[in-house]
Amino acid sequence: MKDIYYVNSAGTKLDLLSPPYLLQTGDLFDYEWDYDSTSTSLNGGEITEFYRSIQEKNLTLSVVNYGKEDYYAAIDRFYETVEYDVLRKSAGKLYFGDSYLLCFLIASNKSEWESDSSLLDNDVTLVAPMPVWTTEQTMSLYPQSSGAGEMSNGLDYPYDYEYEYAGQYNLQYLQNNDFVESNFSMIFYGPCINPYVRIGGRLYEVQTTLYDGEYLVIDSRSRTVTKHKVYGDTENLFADWNRDNYIFQKISAGRNPVTWPGNFGIDITLYHERSEPPWSSL
Repeated sequence: MKDIYYVNSAGTKLDLLSPPYLLQTGDLFDYEWDYDSTSTSLNGGEITEFYRSIQEKNLTLSVVNYGKEDYYAAIDRFYETVEYDVLRKSAGKLYFGDSYLLCFLIASNKSEWESDSSLLDNDVTLVAPMPVWTTEQTMSLYPQSSGAGEMSNGLDYPYDYEYEYAGQYNLQYLQNNDFVESNFSMIFYGPCINPYVRIGGRLYEVQTTLYDGEYLVIDSRSRTVTKHKVYGDTENLFADWNRDNYIFQKISAGRNPVTWPGNFGIDITLYHERSEPPWSSL
């Protein structure tokens, strides 16, 4: 079984498969699409759109009693970890292996909670605003002076990118391991002017100047383009992307050539979004 754990928005982790917490069962891997339709005859119709709505899921979690003091502390720790996200309206992440579901834990129904019981059973309800399991895949493009083509050491996934070098510092190949196109985020690091990258023949460009220590984030899921300045303030640059090319176009599955000027760095993260998490590695 893959690791299953919860990490709240402050970074506190609860391992749900290791005492004192033991996940028993739940409908975490079930899913359902919603749809719109129109009537085309007396006996049928046509589906016009599929979409995902906010979903609730349930799981049963046991808390093992290793002694009254530790038992009560474990119950409190679970509550405080998940309640933190609800009170701050900032989703936590429920992980299954390398995939995560953004969610809030909004209800708890306890049984066998007495201090002399061997364990407490906690029926928990979570709500997922965007009910997709996300697996991230990251590639770093370095400036020529910093060793172009090196892979970031910040992530260690079993599905690393394939690299093929073509004798040029500003040409690489990005292998999108999903079976469909993927949402993404891109971070461009200053200093640079009008930073851009071409992926699979598509241009992603923002007409701005980034000074040393500044960076720019394009996020296709939130449809945002944001400059982060040296002293921490931000600037919305949604109006400044190259209008001849849709800057939030998802990145195609398979092998994509990547070119950029080479005088600044870029981090590219693909978001593989699925109705259920992958059971094998992407």
